[in-house]
Amino acid sequence: MNILLVQPPLPANPVGAWVYAMNEPLALESVAAGVPPEHEVRILDMRLEPDGFGGMFDTFRPDIVGVTALTPDLYGALRILREAKRRNPEVLTVAGGHHATMLPTDFMYPFSDVIVTGGGVRTFRSIVLAHAAGRSLRDIPGMHLRGDTGGFKHTGTARPENDLDALPFPARHLTAAYRSKYFRGSWGPLASVMTSRGCLFRCDFCAVWRFEGGAYHARSPENIVEELATIAEPYISICDDNFFQDLQRSVRVAELVRARGIRKTFKMNARADMVVRHPEVVRLWADTGARQMLIGIESINDAYLKAMNKCTSAATNERAIRILHDHGITVIAQFIITPEFTERDFDDLAAFVERNRLTHPLFSVLTPLPGTPLFHRRRADFLTDNYEMFDYVHSVLPTRLPGEVFHRRLADLYYATYRSREGAPQDINTLPRGLAEKLYRALCGAHRLEQAPADLRRQPAGSGTDMPAETAAVSPGPA
Repeated sequence: MNILLVQPPLPANPVGAWVYAMNEPLALESVAAGVPPEHEVRILDMRLEPDGFGGMFDTFRPDIVGVTALTPDLYGALRILREAKRRNPEVLTVAGGHHATMLPTDFMYPFSDVIVTGGGVRTFRSIVLAHAAGRSLRDIPGMHLRGDTGGFKHTGTARPENDLDALPFPARHLTAAYRSKYFRGSWGPLASVMTSRGCLFRCDFCAVWRFEGGAYHARSPENIVEELATIAEPYISICDDNFFQDLQRSVRVAELVRARGIRKTFKMNARADMVVRHPEVVRLWADTGARQMLIGIESINDAYLKAMNKCTSAATNERAIRILHDHGITVIAQFIITPEFTERDFDDLAAFVERNRLTHPLFSVLTPLPGTPLFHRRRADFLTDNYEMFDYVHSVLPTRLPGEVFHRRLADLYYATYRSREGAPQDINTLPRGLAEKLYRALCGAHRLEQAPADLRRQPAGSGTDMPAETAAVSPGPA
């Protein structure tokens, strides 16, 4: 069989992290690696080939089309599935990824056949084997399956993919045509590696722990280093939400990288409190090639940190910044801009960034993503039903400041740091003046919210259903 896996195109709005980074489609590469070798798999990255689907579909003639989607990617993914069915009603369409797991009903349209929830490597392999043999998919757990009458039925919960060492390495050869274009600022080409799944913390705004059912699973150091040895790219982004979750494991990975003579430049994510407690591990990784570390600072205010259930403090955050700077590691400081921000809050944050010499801050508008406690608690307050607006830039919740002022102050934060200017460090995220000004205007305009596309619009909140409008009469079956 021929299997086409598609990374959806970038959302239509002009503001996005793609200006600073574009990672390889690791989820699709991982799913592809699990497909038996007698089947041919291709990956289409529509972020880089936005008009490539029709030509690829007509020449490759896939038997299965699969998509993955984060929340802002939803409509792009749905359009791919719809177009696949238009071109060939017999093609099997499969959706998976974060949004499909957290809100599978958002994919329940007549052009969707299968909605995979949770880790999809083994589930997708089972789908391929059954479909190739002409068998029913009903006995495969871990998905919602469209029946003959159009309704969707949950097939049960799949066995968790707990043994990550048993999974194959991502099929990176399938993205060979794109690999030179995956980057982070001036780092490129860039490869991405996932060494664990889940998180043991319960931050109110984060869905990572919900995706894995509250569990944390990690690969062995030996398995990780075997994968690193296969990667040609000089820059590596370790995608774990907290690479220092298991300190002994992270130390052992560094030791094995050094023993194998693997020379890479690493970016990784960690919690500030882990950095403060274990500066010796920071030093080890600095000596091993770590040059960037993303730290979820979130707020400079202890009251906000407590409200977010972050389990850290402002003082700890500043100590972590100093430790990383002392070891020559650039801090990618992640801040959350809450709807309650005042002019004073914006001023204080700008002063904090300058005082702590943060050259790579990320200012994310508090976004209630599906799967988070925040999403369910504030759903009635959403200003739009358009998931493309759930991009950490547009505020989909009411703001204390007028929306235009709120987003202008957000734009000021970014512009002050990232515009190219005389004497500014010419590092990873400094932008040419023209691009910086274009982004500034786009950020200022982010107070204008669009509604969901009419052809893919869901029933309004409070209608009594979470089904898409055109399938609202169809029961999803037991969940």
